[in-house]
Amino acid sequence: MQTKNEDSIHQATQDTPPAARITHVFERAQHEGRGVLIPYFMCGYPSASQCIELVLAAAAGGADIIELGMPFSDPLADGATIQHAGHVALEHGMTIHGCMEIARQVSAHCDVPLLLMGYY
Repeated sequence: MQTKNEDSIHQATQDTPPAARITHVFERAQHEGRGVLIPYFMCGYPSASQCIELVLAAAAGGADIIELGMPFSDPLADGATIQHAGHVALEHGMTIHGCMEIARQVSAHCDVPLLLMGYY
């Protein structure tokens, strides 16, 4: 896992501007001759606390970037699995504010860049 203050020539930190952190991940992976692992998690699924645990486990397991989905009441573009996860998250009271809180808590424990995915 990319933990806080890990010193590496190939390591961006949270002080690096967000877009540069994403670019840095792809440059590092290319330098290492590998692909980039970007798992997706629905904020609040199966619960807010379990989501945080799962995201941190993915970071510890080598995720390069993590995408956090923000549940939406009418996700027409999503497949059945993501629609179900979003529905459950909304039933549990997940909000945009809750998604930001999940991102904040994850960011407090690791330097893996986070991407938020939502509908407008």
